[in-house]
Amino acid sequence: MDPDDPNYAKRYTSQEDMHFGIRVFWEFDTAPIAYRNEASSIFDKITASLKQANPRYFIRMVTIYVDFSAFQEDTSIFQKGNHNFDLIVAHMPKRDPYCRDQACKDGKPPKDLLASHCLKQDLNFHTIHDDPPFNVLVITSDPAFEATITELYQSGFVMLLACDTRTLSTVGRHCYYKWYWNQMRMGAAPLLPDGTFLA
Repeated sequence: MDPDDPNYAKRYTSQEDMHFGIRVFWEFDTAPIAYRNEASSIFDKITASLKQANPRYFIRMVTIYVDFSAFQEDTSIFQKGNHNFDLIVAHMPKRDPYCRDQACKDGKPPKDLLASHCLKQDLNFHTIHDDPPFNVLVITSDPAFEATITELYQSGFVMLLACDTRTLSTVGRHCYYKWYWNQMRMGAAPLLPDGTFLA
């Protein structure tokens, strides 16, 4: 898949894809898996969770933003098995953050936002080339995504979210279906508005 291809974000324009195909953007460092072997089954678990929300949901595309030094592996860790969707794995190595003078004095250097920035750019790229509605699943536990998800929701996109408990109340406010990431990893159903499980 070549991002320079003018049809990159327009490959799937059928009614089925528009209403039931899911584009997944996964910020791995804030929503990790527990061990390497889990990578071989994680897409089946995500699909199982999506189908508990709507049996016609299916994964159309997955982009993962991850620092592979945590696994001492290369990108092939996520490419085992027969996937019927496009899979993009973006290696995002952790960098030493630039230490501003005041931050150094306070002992709180700013966090590295490389993966977060790239994910937001890709979200904007896909949504700017496709009119709503279509479905977007964001997997992240970074509260900084609240503004991005709110903007896409207000533009008419169907937003779905898998995150941790501290992020759900802010980032999840404008998401149609929501999961705790540790539950989606097990193929669980989405949450109800009060935070309980749908099934």
